[in-house]
Amino acid sequence: MTSNLLTLYHYTFHANFESILQNGLRPSRRPPLGRDAHHGEGHYFTDLSPLESSKVNRFQHAYALTTGRFYWGPPPNPPRMVGWIEFVLPSEHVKQIQPLFGSRFPERSIFLHETIEICELDKLGFTGQTGVVRFPPSLSGIQ
Repeated sequence: MTSNLLTLYHYTFHANFESILQNGLRPSRRPPLGRDAHHGEGHYFTDLSPLESSKVNRFQHAYALTTGRFYWGPPPNPPRMVGWIEFVLPSEHVKQIQPLFGSRFPERSIFLHETIEICELDKLGFTGQTGVVRFPPSLSGIQ
């Protein structure tokens, strides 16, 4: 059986990068251990690329991934940087959960790698590629 490889991204605050690169990617968990495992416990990814992400403002990006405009935080001055980590995973290692929220990215989805373990990045298919999303300003001028 031939495996399809998927290029997927994990978005997080850039301030989390050092910990993730050193310690691995922690899974999202359900209460009482966590609060953000809406579709099950594990690592969440999307096929929404950083280039596509840079075409919308931070509020639109947050809404597409979570339905919460302020998922990336309320607008501090300057706003906290949102980063991405690229992975290539065999399709059988992730479950396609649902399309992104809203209508901006109709062909893009949310994926889940089900686990309760912290995973070393190399074991998840880390490509070595990371970066910061350069959002355009919103109508209020916030990036």
